[in-house]
Amino acid sequence: MHVPAALQALRKIGDNFVHGGVYESPAQGFDGPAFYNMVVALETDLSADALVERLHAIEDAQARTRKGEKFSSRTLDLDLLLLGDEIVSEGPILLPHPDIATYAHVIVPLVALVPECLDPSSGRRYADVMDAMRRRDPEQFSALRLVELPLERSE
Repeated sequence: MHVPAALQALRKIGDNFVHGGVYESPAQGFDGPAFYNMVVALETDLSADALVERLHAIEDAQARTRKGEKFSSRTLDLDLLLLGDEIVSEGPILLPHPDIATYAHVIVPLVALVPECLDPSSGRRYADVMDAMRRRDPEQFSALRLVELPLERSE
């Protein structure tokens, strides 16, 4: 599993690093193995572009291949969800990440880690956004489960 190595690398990007629990979800948009989802929070002075570049380097170190397919298996997928109150609505990096308000496997770990987190675009609490999503699509939420995985890297 590539998560322990990714966590070790992410700790080096900034200060006050914390991570939430690991949530297992079925593959989205294709038939494949389950995905493990987690949110981390940290403080950094890096720009969005520089941070995404670092995330891609961590993915590459874990043998991530980029075939151009949005829905496919991968060794590791690191997404920048939020960067403070920054709002970016054009270009390759969108902030806040649109998947937050689309997929249970993104918003549930986020709200679990930072319950009072606000959407910088609307000012709404993501917990309220999550509740509305759950009412619209309860199946997506019932498929998600908190799991215990070894997160420390054994040398």
